[in-house]
Formats: sequence, structure tokens, C-alpha cells
Amino acid sequence: MDDLIEKVGVETISVEERAELEKRWSGGQLRHRHDQVLAFAQAQQTQILQLAGGSRDPAALAAAAKRLIARLRSVHQSSEMRDQMREMHNEIWYRGQRGEHDHPRIKEEWTARHAASWRCWRIKEYLFLAEHCAAEIADIINST
Repeated sequence: MDDLIEKVGVETISVEERAELEKRWSGGQLRHRHDQVLAFAQAQQTQILQLAGGSRDPAALAAAAKRLIARLRSVHQSSEMRDQMREMHNEIWYRGQRGEHDHPRIKEEWTARHAASWRCWRIKEYLFLAEHCAAEIADIINST
């Protein structure tokens, strides 16, 4: 994987992770994020094309999109924040079922334990989708 992706702390996608991502893709669970990646490509097409060195080749554009995603660490900030809050609220509910009701402490603990890995997984989803949908990204950028 690209050096920049390594520098920002996103490891390569393992065989097991890729299999899980393929399963989620096939099951339609990544459709919403797919749409977000395509919207990101539309919004960032100038930067992606620049990072691709002006190449309009689908593989080069997908690699450039992946570099930009890795650099920005986000594709759709508001939905990412909403999804992360949903995970925190799920943790509050689970722990409330066990009699724990200190919500601020539970949120802090969730953040300390899970926030970094949650973000890393989300970025891996985006990187997978950028790679998987290289032709669609190229169509978006080459249509201008």
C-alpha cells in the first residue's frame, strides 16, 4: 500500500479484513459508504487528479483517492461522528443493562478503548471501496 497510507497509521488490509469487507460489500452493508466515497471523489476531484499526476487511468485515480482519504482521515465527517456516537450510546445501553449508569465515564472509556480502532476500520472500509470502485471514481473524474 502507498507510503502515505502507512505514514498516517492505516495498516494494509489483511486477508481476513479483506474477506470481511468483501462479505459486507456483497451483503449490501457498505452501499451507503460506497455512495459517500463517490460523493467524496466528486467533491475532491481536482485534488485526486492532481495526486494522480494528471493521469486519468482508473488505477491511478483510485490510488490517488486512497492517498487523499488516508491524509484527510475522513470522507463524510458528519456521518462518521453520528456513527461513532451511536456506538457510544450502544455501549451505554449495554453497560446500563449491567447496572452501570455513569454515562460520562462510559463515554470516556469507550473513547480510550475503541475510538482509534473504530476510525482505523472506517478508513479501511473507505480504502477498500476506493479500490473496489476505481472505474466509478474514474468515470466521475473523467466526466469533467
